[in-house]
Amino acid sequence: MYTSTLRPLSKRFDVVVQELPQEILIYDLQRNKAFALNELSSLIWRLCDGTRNVNQIAETLTFRLNHLVSQDLVWLALEQFKKDELIEGHFVTPFKGLTRREMMLRVGYSSMVGLPFVWSVVAPRTIHAQSGCIPPSNGGGLGCACTANTQCPGTTTTRCCSNVPSNPRTCVVTNTLRNLGQTCGNNCDCVTNCCAGTPGACFAFKVLPAGNPCVAACQCRNTCSGGVCT
Repeated sequence: MYTSTLRPLSKRFDVVVQELPQEILIYDLQRNKAFALNELSSLIWRLCDGTRNVNQIAETLTFRLNHLVSQDLVWLALEQFKKDELIEGHFVTPFKGLTRREMMLRVGYSSMVGLPFVWSVVAPRTIHAQSGCIPPSNGGGLGCACTANTQCPGTTTTRCCSNVPSNPRTCVVTNTLRNLGQTCGNNCDCVTNCCAGTPGACFAFKVLPAGNPCVAACQCRNTCSGGVCT
């Protein structure tokens, strides 16, 4: 039996995510498979951050798109994500056992915001797939080797040349960044944009008041001087 309290979490690790204007291209490093998500699927996949349940995702989409988005529409996308292993965990959707045609009939072809679709696409060439590199000719360097953030696609706030210890340095995007406590090599490896210590670990950003021990300025509300927040 499916549960309405499910808080879906999209797959964030061992994938390379390429953001396009109206869709997302996801390359699964473990399975050497690539998937293209249309605009609605992309919106839903981004909202699957582990904090929202299905109803909250539907409400958020309704507000953003200015059209009613039903829970069934979100469940339809989750069913596809589950089939393609683009989402974490095991769960049951109300579409279990239904054919694609039956799913579409249940949601309705008249949806004002369209329907979510996920397509399997041709994976990058083997020479790039081995490292998860999406070459610049396909939109720019995600997963490719780098030595500095400026070599990676994106803006100054989204590009990152990951420096996680023991791993080759590669260009990543926000969807593949690391959470609190996980190993990191520089600030942009972390969701919080704060990597502290040797070996580095992702730390909460600007939380420590003056007088607390520190190893990086990003830990402190002000700055870190001589190993102490000032």
